[in-house]
Amino acid sequence: MTEKKMRAKLSFLAVSLVVIASLAQAQVSDEKVISLKCALSNGVIKQYRVSPNANEVEHFSHKFSQTCRLKSTDLVYDWTCDKTETVWASVGRVDRYTGQFETEWGIPPFGQYSKDNLFFTGVCEQVNEKQKF
Repeated sequence: MTEKKMRAKLSFLAVSLVVIASLAQAQVSDEKVISLKCALSNGVIKQYRVSPNANEVEHFSHKFSQTCRLKSTDLVYDWTCDKTETVWASVGRVDRYTGQFETEWGIPPFGQYSKDNLFFTGVCEQVNEKQKF
C-alpha cells in the first residue's frame, strides 16, 4: 500500500472516530428535561421538572421552586430535597414505566414511620409545557 493511500485511510479513520464520538456525546447531552404532573392520593397536584443530565429535579408551584438531587436508573427517578425556609425536606420516587409515585415530606430519615411526616402515593404523567408569557 502506498503512503498516500495509507494517509487517506488514516485520515478517514480519524474523521470517522470524531463523528462517532460527537454522535455519542450528542445523545448524552441532548437528553431533554422531562416535565411531570403528579396527582397524589389526597387530590393534590405536584409538578416536577426532571433533568437527568444535571442530576436534578425542580419541584415547583406558583408559590415556590426547589431544586433537588436526582438519582435515575432505567426503571425509576429517585430524588431528595433538602428543607428550605418555606418547604419541608422530602423524597420522591417515580416508576418510569407505570408512573406510580411515592413521596414523603417532613423530617429525615425517610422510609421509616414517623408521626411528623406525611407519606403519599399517586401517579405521574409526562406533560408538554408551553410557556404562556
